[in-house]
Amino acid sequence: MERSFTTVLSFALVLGAAGQQVYNGSFEVNGSPSLAGWEWTCEDPVMLNEGAPNNGDWSVLKDPSHAKGCFPNFLYQRLSDVQPGQVRTLTGWVRCLLSFSCPGAYIGFGRLSDGSVTAEEMTGSISTEWTFVSITDTIEFDPGDTALVVLNGGFIGGPTFPSGANFDGIELLGPQ
Repeated sequence: MERSFTTVLSFALVLGAAGQQVYNGSFEVNGSPSLAGWEWTCEDPVMLNEGAPNNGDWSVLKDPSHAKGCFPNFLYQRLSDVQPGQVRTLTGWVRCLLSFSCPGAYIGFGRLSDGSVTAEEMTGSISTEWTFVSITDTIEFDPGDTALVVLNGGFIGGPTFPSGANFDGIELLGPQ
């Protein structure tokens, strides 16, 4: 009987911890590229066979938002277990594919409100090398809204053909 209780308790703890994590932050399932758990606005994300250090073989590419075209152009995941006021830390690997035309690769928090995705606090890099970034923030959203993890390839305002942003190893920690 005691062993059964320990097994159930261990299983409940694993499920509780798993509910706090980003699902499929490595963009692969069983070694195959996958966008399972992710949603996006505008243009489809592209899977790349170039993973960040110690994060498998696959990553995802998302183009920047464009003022005269695809806006906003985000990759995001709903955080259904997050409560307003919780402090969470989001970490991940980011990079620009090309240095001369990339407005940046950013991760952060946002919200889904009345069908619209809004990015809020973000951190990132403009480097073409994989860069590990982290952001800690208090999650704030209104009743009826949904908290999000948002991946963002930056923003351009004029006619140009920018380079996309690459993401891998996205993890959510907390609450703290």
